[in-house]
Amino acid sequence: MIISLFGTLICYALSFLLLTSVLDYTIALDPITIMKVLCLSTISWLPFFLYSKFKKCCFPEAHEKLNLIEA
Repeated sequence: MIISLFGTLICYALSFLLLTSVLDYTIALDPITIMKVLCLSTISWLPFFLYSKFKKCCFPEAHEKLNLIEA
């Protein structure tokens, strides 16, 4: 999941290199804009992360169930 966040940042950075005639650096490199991109990336990543945690909690794998049994 963290890889998707870094992938978003890489795509954002590559768009500056490839679309220099279209993008304005003064607006795109504004700290507020960068924070907005980070927030949107996190918000889009969060449901998948929460689902995986919920699934692991409610429906554990067989080996995780066995680890809970104390001998």
